[in-house]
Amino acid sequence: MRMLVLGASGFVGGAAAAAASRAGWEVRGAGRRRLARCLDACTVDLRDAASLRAACEGAEVVVHAAGLAHVAGATDRDAEFEAINVRGTAAVVAAAAAEGVRRLVLVSSVAVYGDVVSPPGGLDETAPCRPATPYARSKLAGELAARQAADAARLELVVLRLATVYGPGDPGNLARLVRLIDRGRFVWVGAGAGSKIMVVASIAFFPIVINTMAGFRQVDRGLADVFRSVDASEQQMFFRLRLPYAMPYIFAGLRIATTLAVLGAIVAEWLAASNGLGYLVLSGSFNFNTARSFAAIIALAVIGTAFFGLMSWIERMISWKREGSDTTRV
Repeated sequence: MRMLVLGASGFVGGAAAAAASRAGWEVRGAGRRRLARCLDACTVDLRDAASLRAACEGAEVVVHAAGLAHVAGATDRDAEFEAINVRGTAAVVAAAAAEGVRRLVLVSSVAVYGDVVSPPGGLDETAPCRPATPYARSKLAGELAARQAADAARLELVVLRLATVYGPGDPGNLARLVRLIDRGRFVWVGAGAGSKIMVVASIAFFPIVINTMAGFRQVDRGLADVFRSVDASEQQMFFRLRLPYAMPYIFAGLRIATTLAVLGAIVAEWLAASNGLGYLVLSGSFNFNTARSFAAIIALAVIGTAFFGLMSWIERMISWKREGSDTTRV
C-alpha cells in the first residue's frame, strides 16, 4: 500500500508520515524542507498540476496536510490563502483523481466554526461554519472546492477539522508555554475552579487595595498628633484611628469589587468552562436559545445586586463612624 503525504516536512504531516511508515505503508513525502531518510521524498508545488500528478502516481491514499497558516508581513493575506489553501487544494484533488487515487484525506481546521463556545454535546460536522479570519475562510473554501472536485471525480474524500494539535516537535505557542511552565515561569491553574478563582481575585483585588490606601491617607493629622502626644502604640493608632477612618473607603472598594467579581466569573467561564451561568449565556446564544441566555443574565444581575446589598448591610452593622464612638480613647 502506498501513501502520499503532502506537507510531510510540517508538524502534522510529518507525524502522519511517520505513523504510516511504522504501520507498514510505503510512504512518499512531499514538503518544503528536507525529509526523513526513510521517506521516498519528492518536491511538489501546489500550483503546478504536473508536479502534483507525478507525486500522486501509484498512490492509493493521499494525505493533504500542506497549506498556508501564517504569512509574516504579508499585505494581501486573502490572495495568498486563496492561491494555496483553495486553488491549491482543488489542484491536489484533481491530480489525485487523475492518477486513480482511492482516498484523499484533507487536513482542515476547527477554525472554520469561528469564535464560538462548544455546546454541551460538542461540535460536529453539522454545526454551522462561521469563519472569522482569512485563514479560516480559506480553509472552509478549500473544503468546498475539494468536495466539489471529489464528487465530480467520484473520489473518496475525508476532511479532518483539527483543533489544537500538540506533541513532540510542536513548533507552536503551546510548546513554548509548556517549556515555560516546566521552567517555573508560570503557574498552571487548569481550566476548573482554580482559573475562575484566579480571574475573580485578580479583578477584585485592585478596587479594594486602592480604596483602602486612599482611606488610610485620609486620617486627620490633628488626631494623629493627639495619639502620639499620649504615647499611643502603632497598634493602638491602627485599630482606633486609621482603620475606623478607612472603613468607608474599604467598604466602597468591597462594593465595587463584589460587583466586578461577578463579571470576572462570567469572563472566566467564557474562556474555559463547560458549566456555569456565563457558559449558559454563550451556549444559549450559540444554540439560538434566547430564553436560556436571558435567564442566565437575569440570575447574574440578581447575584451582583445581592452581593452589593450584602456589603452595604455589613457596612451598616459595623460601627465605623467617628461620631459618638470611642475611637479616640487610648
